[in-house]
Amino acid sequence: CKQYTGAGWTPETMAADCANVFVNTAGTLEAAECVFEQELGRCFAGDPDGEGYALVSEGSDASACGLATNACETFAGGTFEPGVTCQVDGIVCDPGDGDGGGALGPKLDCVDPIEGEAPGDGPNGQICTYSHISGSTEPGRHYADYGDCNHVLNQGRPYFAIPNPIENDPADPRLNDDAWLAESSWVTAQIEASACVCCHATSRTPNGYAVWDTEGGPLWFDQFSKPGLAMMAGLVGSESFGAFDPADNNGFDRSITGAPTTDVDRMRAFFEAEFSRRGGTAEDATAYGDFGGPLAAQLTYEPETCPDGVGVMPDGTVMWSGGGARYVYVIAEGGANPGAPPNLDVPDDTLWMLSVSPDAAPIGCGSTYGEALDGAAQRVPADGEAPELVPGETYYLVVLRDIALPLERCTFTFESE
Repeated sequence: CKQYTGAGWTPETMAADCANVFVNTAGTLEAAECVFEQELGRCFAGDPDGEGYALVSEGSDASACGLATNACETFAGGTFEPGVTCQVDGIVCDPGDGDGGGALGPKLDCVDPIEGEAPGDGPNGQICTYSHISGSTEPGRHYADYGDCNHVLNQGRPYFAIPNPIENDPADPRLNDDAWLAESSWVTAQIEASACVCCHATSRTPNGYAVWDTEGGPLWFDQFSKPGLAMMAGLVGSESFGAFDPADNNGFDRSITGAPTTDVDRMRAFFEAEFSRRGGTAEDATAYGDFGGPLAAQLTYEPETCPDGVGVMPDGTVMWSGGGARYVYVIAEGGANPGAPPNLDVPDDTLWMLSVSPDAAPIGCGSTYGEALDGAAQRVPADGEAPELVPGETYYLVVLRDIALPLERCTFTFESE
């Protein structure tokens, strides 16, 4: 329930906001307060003197408190005030009722070329493609013919069909510019060789394209906002989305530009020109800030000291609050924050990491450092035992409900029994 608490709301702005309270989802506007018999808590966001609001979460499951807190602080940028359900003493090691369905990691598919296409560069002429948001198939091929879009769409970033029609004006001078048409065709082919098509090509998406559509006509690039063009050009960082090494990704690099490409300079030049054509400047790009939302925020997070009872206890028990987790890390002090796979999810200073299979339920706290529970696998170290923790040394505990959904991020000092 969303309650309009700010002094700046008017009946008209409340009605407009409620009509699109979530993407493509309308709410019901009522002249009443948000009150539930059992509440996880209330998230207060925005300007109380302007269009501030409170998101009230109903629930009686204390294991959902961590997720509610994170959703408030990470996605809404608000302050969470726990309700009665979340005002519990001590830590409850209950993973809750969460089932499988966690974010899927990359999987490599090697398949024969479709009829009429040349043999691939893989074993026995196959085409090998990572089914992953940052994955690309071989240049000149269409990703959806060789990658698994169902796998891509289950990797933690929401897909919605968001129509954004533009006019392909036949009088547009670009349509009579042979050089521009050649470059736009190359850019389109590069993007259609990537997993972007799973969300951004009408014929390959479950319910239609989201915001921009590579099949939207020769001027489909006009569907990008100016910040979007800046990101595609690499003028705005999007590193937090993750990227493969080009050697593992059919030569495609996504470390700089917003979409993977086999020629970074050429891709940048095209989108920089489109950004400039729309009036974009270097000052504009600087003001936009990095893309990535909670993924970007996760990489720059500064941890504080763990509250009492959280961390690795003297007997090796790993304790956290907030419910079930899919990823558990113990990282050396000063180590980087974990981010998105395939290249940011295991920081170099990780001492021990558990990862829960997507088809298994999340695990609750109370596991033992250096041991894996049913449904979870020890990813770090890949072989052998985890290094012993040194009494008096400080370590960094990170526990994630899923990618970009942290339950616990704090430092603790290990004490001996």
